[in-house]
Amino acid sequence: MKPLLAASAAALLALVPAGAARADVVHLANGSTIEGTTIEMGSEIQVKMRFGAITLRRSEVQSIEKRPTRLEEY
Repeated sequence: MKPLLAASAAALLALVPAGAARADVVHLANGSTIEGTTIEMGSEIQVKMRFGAITLRRSEVQSIEKRPTRLEEY
């Protein structure tokens, strides 16, 4: 019984950060888009995605569309 309870608790905790994550849309100067959590760092913008991160120069970014978290939506 205890292993099942521990596994259930771990699965629930793994889902909590995903539900609160913001998925911003970064519109690039070349017409592409990237979705992820954005962090602005001086002349660079880091986009954290589910399986990694990418750092872009501001000159590569046309605009950032901030989206609300799932909690903010409701």
